[in-house]
Amino acid sequence: MMNVMIYLSIMIKKANYPPPPIELKYLNIHVFKKVDVGWGEDSQIECEMFLFNEAYKKGPFDYYHLLSGVDLPLKSNDYIHDFLIKTREKSLLE
Repeated sequence: MMNVMIYLSIMIKKANYPPPPIELKYLNIHVFKKVDVGWGEDSQIECEMFLFNEAYKKGPFDYYHLLSGVDLPLKSNDYIHDFLIKTREKSLLE
């Protein structure tokens, strides 16, 4: 079983999100402070750092991944998890 937590930053200004369905109240969802984030501004980095810090408090995790709205994982969570387990002792950065 994977140990995965997802933290989202939703840009409300650009999206018209309906209220969540009632079933969501039974999930492990936490809402944090609202931050007025501008693309490419310091506020964007502050928001990302806030989410990293919140994730760190819930950790420890072996990996933290930052995906933006234009990122799309090309492999399943299971594949990514298995790959990271197999390469745990290797540096994947060049």
